[in-house]
Amino acid sequence: MKNLNSIRSVERAIAAEAKRQIGIYESGGTITRQTLQWDDQTEVLTSMRVKEGSDDYRYFPEPDLPVLELTDDELHAMLAELPELPDSRRARYRNDYGLHIEAVYLLASDRALSDYFESLVAIGRSPTTAAAWVQGEVQRLLKENDWELSAFPVSAERLAGIIDAVENRNITRAVGKDLLRRMLSDTRNAYEIIAADGLDAGHGEDEIRDLIKTVLARFPDELAKYREGKTKMIGFFMGQIMQETKGKADPAATKDVLMQLLHNTE
Repeated sequence: MKNLNSIRSVERAIAAEAKRQIGIYESGGTITRQTLQWDDQTEVLTSMRVKEGSDDYRYFPEPDLPVLELTDDELHAMLAELPELPDSRRARYRNDYGLHIEAVYLLASDRALSDYFESLVAIGRSPTTAAAWVQGEVQRLLKENDWELSAFPVSAERLAGIIDAVENRNITRAVGKDLLRRMLSDTRNAYEIIAADGLDAGHGEDEIRDLIKTVLARFPDELAKYREGKTKMIGFFMGQIMQETKGKADPAATKDVLMQLLHNTE
């Protein structure tokens, strides 16, 4: 094909020629060897000249390579030995796991990252949670350290321990992120580090409720402002509570209790 002036032109011309040849084959015709000219405006290929035979194009069979003919069974056997390809993985991640399209393409386009994610799912972590950690914190640490995944020192099993600790509310997600970073140079598992370094949130709902009551009693003016309509004071109270708990309290659970007490005027 001639008159291809850009990658986009090459792409469109190939698509047009494929469609043309399929139409000829399906109608029982024969493909003629020829030089075609591409018109980028009309997206049409027109014949420039027809060659007498393949030798005019310098096409010569390799005498040392015999014709290879494969049966359908042989083809199916070879296809069965292929690993799962990116398109298949993308479809499975979207249809079976319900992952967001961004996560689907990030994970399925990187075999090592995809296998790491699959390992988390295989040991019982939910696909959406596993994808969020791999797509977020794991990917961030790989980029920061200019690592391939093969150099990443935290196995899927050790990351699963962090995920469990966060989901069981032993630690907050923020502490979990910091814990993953620490594991780059610490070979202990998540619960060993949490226990040894006192990272466990250790605050039941009753304890949090009592602490919030204490904070609200300490700042009556700010409480009055909130009840007058200044809702931004929620951030102030959350800051005080997290300071009291040294950031260990679960933010979502803490905010739920805080909102209950803020609206309790008894």
